Amino acid sequence: MFKQDLQNWVNDLGFAIRVAHYRPYTSK
Repeated sequence: MFKQDLQNWVNDLGFAIRVAHYRPYTSK
């Protein structure tokens, strides 16, 4: 159960980082 929660957290973090990286480019 803990491993699954950790994997979900990693997936959410990776998605947040991707959005943060793309946001400056899309705002131009």
